[in-house]
Amino acid sequence: MKKQRIFKLIDIIIYFNVLVFFLGGFPAIKDSTPIGISFFVIGSLNFIFILLTIKLRIDFNKNLDEKIQKELEAEEMMGEVTKSIFNKSKQVFLESRIEAEIKDKMPTARIIRNAYIPKSDGNDSEIDLIVISEQGIFVIEAKNITGKIFGTWKQDKMIVQHPGGKSFDIINPINQNTMHFMHLKNILGLKNDIFRSIVVFGDLGIVESFKDVPYYTQVCQIRNLMFSMNKLAKRFGTRLEKYEIENIYKNLIEFTQKTDEREQNHINRIQNDKINSV
Repeated sequence: MKKQRIFKLIDIIIYFNVLVFFLGGFPAIKDSTPIGISFFVIGSLNFIFILLTIKLRIDFNKNLDEKIQKELEAEEMMGEVTKSIFNKSKQVFLESRIEAEIKDKMPTARIIRNAYIPKSDGNDSEIDLIVISEQGIFVIEAKNITGKIFGTWKQDKMIVQHPGGKSFDIINPINQNTMHFMHLKNILGLKNDIFRSIVVFGDLGIVESFKDVPYYTQVCQIRNLMFSMNKLAKRFGTRLEKYEIENIYKNLIEFTQKTDEREQNHINRIQNDKINSV
């Protein structure tokens, strides 16, 4: 789901039609009353259509805000343990939707979920999804956030605002994902132009601005995922052969082995990030 703009570029065509039919109606009615009336009727119908379209967009945005607010209120009523389980389930569901979408549109691609890539400091960098395809290696950061995301993408932190007025900071997910693919690059020893960074938000995460999104990254909702992947693939143009895809997949699959230590370290880093963002 995405918030609708009240006025869109296509509306200009309809406004133009209204103007043409109304202005054409006056001279036409002098020559032929039925033709002149027809011009006014068609112009009026176009005008009514644009008014109804604008009303539908306003109602859609209002309903979306209400849906977000109700979900947040429901979360507030949960206990901490239930809320943690709920949020984790939402994240897993979003990642599963992303994987299903890619498998449907890119059946030959290899997909790795939740890879723990070693960093130089001895810790791990957990990557939500890695897609290895002929179009390159897509490093995907999934964010199932409820609310509006504000800020420019050059900042270290972004602001998430809820319809009720509450807001909080999050670490810029582009920066997160950039570090992810740099650690991945170090492991694989491949050139930068093989990697594509994508940040995917769930249906209730509304991005207010795409200002300063780097050229190597796409930020999108899940419904625009394939469009964003194709856009990045065309931008770089580098491709992988089938044997390269299989070799990369075999090298990375071992990093999906989750251990209690890896899981706890990842949880600790998330908690520290939340504390630091307050």
